[in-house]
Amino acid sequence: MKPKCVRLQNRISVIATLSALTALGPLALPVFSAGKERAVPKEDFLAGEAMRIDVPADTGSPFDTVYAIDGAGMADLPVAGRIVVAGKTRANIEQYLAGLWAPYLKDTHVRATPAIRVAVTGNVKNPGYYYPAHDAMVYDVINMAGGPLVPYKLNRITLRRAGEPVDRDVALSISRGQTLRESGVLSGDEIMLPLSKRVTWAEAIPLIGTSVSIVLNALTIYILVTR
Repeated sequence: MKPKCVRLQNRISVIATLSALTALGPLALPVFSAGKERAVPKEDFLAGEAMRIDVPADTGSPFDTVYAIDGAGMADLPVAGRIVVAGKTRANIEQYLAGLWAPYLKDTHVRATPAIRVAVTGNVKNPGYYYPAHDAMVYDVINMAGGPLVPYKLNRITLRRAGEPVDRDVALSISRGQTLRESGVLSGDEIMLPLSKRVTWAEAIPLIGTSVSIVLNALTIYILVTR
């Protein structure tokens, strides 16, 4: 059994340590959390990208859509006309548009979000260009295009820029749940899910099932109409 004086010294030491950490407050947190949290990215609007406008409380807002930002950093907005957007923060844009559009809105809480233009092509239901936020997950963008048309392998997904493959492991980015920003995806890039050269039974079954369903629905409609 430890003498009372030793136990007392230990208690004093523990109390002193806790007091020091409490006094440091927020300064002590990075010591324990460094490397565990993602850095918060700047939310600036950049030339060549896009801006998504949303007025959440006004479902009838005519302004809810995506506006392209041209190479000069300008965007054509309703009422506002062609204005400089690049380099502005969300707070700048939201405050300006809320005041400008106030006469046309039931609620002036305008939300402006930086977005990029990404093409999703190949083995997806709805190939085309989409405007996700920088911090959307890579797989979220694939889902925006309706998801894969037939089963596929992650390691076959490629990232292309100006028609040329980019040295990025897209499969690894998806498996890690990385965002477009973390994966190095830029505005104008293409995420391609290549179609299989040889269709396997596993790939053909969903297509056969869809075709049969379409035929049966058409037959049912025909029977109902001709009765």
